[in-house]
Amino acid sequence: IQLTFDISADQLIFNIVNSKSKEPQIIKDGGIGLTNVKRRLELLYQENYQLKITESPDLYKVTLVLNLL
Repeated sequence: IQLTFDISADQLIFNIVNSKSKEPQIIKDGGIGLTNVKRRLELLYQENYQLKITESPDLYKVTLVLNLL
C-alpha cells in the first residue's frame, strides 16, 4: 500500500495505491461501502471534492481531492 497526502492553502489531495491479490477473488453482490462513502462526501463537501477510482489488472488507485475553502 502506498499513501500520499498533499496539503496546500485550499486543497487536500489524498492518493492511495494498493496491489491486487494474484489469487482469484470471490465477488459479492450487494456491497454498499463505496456507495456510502460517495454519499457522505456529497453530504459533507457537496461540490467541493473530486473522487477518482481506477483499477488496472494489478492495482487499485484512489485519488480524493477536497477543496478546503
